[in-house]
Amino acid sequence: MLEISTSILTVEEENATKTFYDLEVAGTNYYHIDVMDGKFVEKDTREMMYEYANTIKQISNIPLDVHFMVEDIKGNIDRYIPLSPSIITFHYEACKNKEEVIKYINYVRENNIKPAISIKPNTNIDEIKEIRENIPADMDIECFVHGAMCISYSGRCLMSNYLTNRDSNMG
Repeated sequence: MLEISTSILTVEEENATKTFYDLEVAGTNYYHIDVMDGKFVEKDTREMMYEYANTIKQISNIPLDVHFMVEDIKGNIDRYIPLSPSIITFHYEACKNKEEVIKYINYVRENNIKPAISIKPNTNIDEIKEIRENIPADMDIECFVHGAMCISYSGRCLMSNYLTNRDSNMG
């Protein structure tokens, strides 16, 4: 079954509530909340995304799919737990080691939230295999594919370095 998780990253503040209603009517399965800290990736969306997530929880029953592109994973998980997201995704590369990855997976699960891991495109395939071997079999791994998602927003990823001299994985 295909499910759609719609990113609200580019929603304009003055039209946010209407946009959220329109997305619900259009049949989105999740609101995708892109939480960036300005450190792990260039852009800082923490306050805007938290405000949007709170608004969505007040007006909709569509679940939240929260994706952390942050250095402080634990602090951000704690901040979003009260909003009862269905999914929390964090970046493998933001963790110090495999033990920390497993600790966050377990913490998310203990709060009845589905954990997922996201992997940057430059992560070595052997590391990805090792990650897969060390996480629960039913857990998702999100691999970022250049050009598949970000061509419309974050720097034309497929050609970013060539066309704009901008790193293609900066959010």
